[in-house]
Amino acid sequence: MSAQLPACQLLERYYGQAARLWPVAPPEDTWLLTHSTAMVSDNVALRQQWQASRRLAVSPFEPFDYLPDGQVVLFWPKAHQLGKWWLEWLCHVLPDNTPLDIVGEHQGGIKRVPKML
Repeated sequence: MSAQLPACQLLERYYGQAARLWPVAPPEDTWLLTHSTAMVSDNVALRQQWQASRRLAVSPFEPFDYLPDGQVVLFWPKAHQLGKWWLEWLCHVLPDNTPLDIVGEHQGGIKRVPKML
């Protein structure tokens, strides 16, 4: 199955069908569900959907002791402050020098991210 959302289509083109992703704050996309090892989200309904598909889905508000098993991908939210919160959370929980991809909608504020980093 092909990715439906633009950010997921970008990941599909970049990583191909062999993608093993570890999405953070992902949107709902079937392709992403089938190409991810686990996910982190504050969206309870989305976590339940992933868990129903026998995928690890965790909340950022619970104790976190997982190491990413795949490429970490942050889906940048439209709310800039929320994006900054996710980045700070990732810096806190991930080991130093962990590679991170950031994707988001062109009209959703993603263009400001490089200036902030």
